[in-house]
Amino acid sequence: MSRKSKSANRWCSVLAAILGLASGYGTSTESSVLVTLAPAQPADMRTTLTAYGTVEFAPDQLQALSVQGEGLVTHVHVAPGQRVRKGDALVELTATANSATELEHARIAVEFATKDLERLQDLRTRQLATNAEVRTAEENRVKAESALANVRKRLGETSHRCLRADLDGYVEAVHVHAGDIVSPGALLLLLAPADKLRVRLGIEPEDLPIVQEGQKVVIKPLHPGLPPKEGQVNHIYYQVDPKTRLAEAVVLLTGSSDWLPGITVKAELVVAEHRQVVTVPYQAVLSRDGRHYLFVDEQGHARQRWVEIGFDDGQRVEI
Repeated sequence: MSRKSKSANRWCSVLAAILGLASGYGTSTESSVLVTLAPAQPADMRTTLTAYGTVEFAPDQLQALSVQGEGLVTHVHVAPGQRVRKGDALVELTATANSATELEHARIAVEFATKDLERLQDLRTRQLATNAEVRTAEENRVKAESALANVRKRLGETSHRCLRADLDGYVEAVHVHAGDIVSPGALLLLLAPADKLRVRLGIEPEDLPIVQEGQKVVIKPLHPGLPPKEGQVNHIYYQVDPKTRLAEAVVLLTGSSDWLPGITVKAELVVAEHRQVVTVPYQAVLSRDGRHYLFVDEQGHARQRWVEIGFDDGQRVEI
């Protein structure tokens, strides 16, 4: 809720004096002065809480890239913060001695199972092997082929592998360097979708009781050229940071590919909202002895009316 400034109060005092003369208030002599008339209008009024924060990657949207087999990193094409497009090369690897040996053993196992099956099939034609022995050999070859396919899937068909981005986004972190030998499942880098970010807002501890999940939030970047966006409070962290002495509220942003992680924003959290209420210009509301009043136009005469006020946004006041 906006607070009246000293300059606004001075203007209200002048306006009161002018309107008092126009209505004959405080004098027995009717006077006339030129005043400005403004209509009462229906409008949505809000009470907001201002907070500041920073745009960052949404941790639950990060994509972790790893390899299923051991490899030697030969080249890293990206760095943290770099923007990538789907299909861009990220990391290149080559097979190590261990991975090459594993692939060769799988190939040899298939060759052995195939030859053993052929031998038993030949013996069966001469009635020197049973059908059961042939079926066992067939099962062994299927298992060996399945094992080879699994190794090829993990290590690739060749000794060289290139990992590519499968989305448009940013590189959040890189955990390897050229020359590193990575084990199966080791994290190589993290990718963040470009259109799924979040904002961490600092909240004064005394304001936490009026902040709730699901509240509307209007976010304005403190950076020229970027339009404001609307969202809602997704999470509230009821813990005060000893450095900032603030708690935190998190707002998810979608479709924000033109925003960059790290930019500072100003947010207005909608604490309460009154829809389509009667409002008048801020300068029209005056006060005396703790009560509020304004003047209405009745057939060309200014008539004083006592009123109760609600929300105000610095420009209009709810009546």
